[in-house]
Amino acid sequence: MHVAFDRFGRSLALELHRGSWYLRSEELTTCFGLQKSQYGHSYYLNVGFNFRGIDDEPHPLPERCHLRLRIERLVGDDKEIPVVRRLLDIDDPMPDPDRESQLVELLNRWLAPVLERADSVSGLRGLAQDGTIPDHMLTVTARDVLGIPMSEGS
Repeated sequence: MHVAFDRFGRSLALELHRGSWYLRSEELTTCFGLQKSQYGHSYYLNVGFNFRGIDDEPHPLPERCHLRLRIERLVGDDKEIPVVRRLLDIDDPMPDPDRESQLVELLNRWLAPVLERADSVSGLRGLAQDGTIPDHMLTVTARDVLGIPMSEGS
């Protein structure tokens, strides 16, 4: 599984640090990495966005960023969410080459466009405004920086 993430990260010329991949712009540090589930042999793929004006940590953990979510939140097709979970579950009997190629394909389809657009605060704002990043995932800090008010039910 790590081979697929490394292949994807290298293909985008991202920086690898302690198992997570990083992309920095003037305004944001964007990162993603695997987190082992404490309940079994599956993993979560965490994606994080840190606002550099607030925190200039070069290598924040994805799950501790100002805005954080799991890859399932970026998958625009609900039918694919079980596929994502299956790919991240190493107990699922799938040949490693198949898992690798499907993971890379999934990352290229759902994560790469987000990384490309999230190169600035305005790009991240666009992802929130068009629903790519669900409204309920926005932290107070993210809302303040992005200028997105609380909505009813948030």
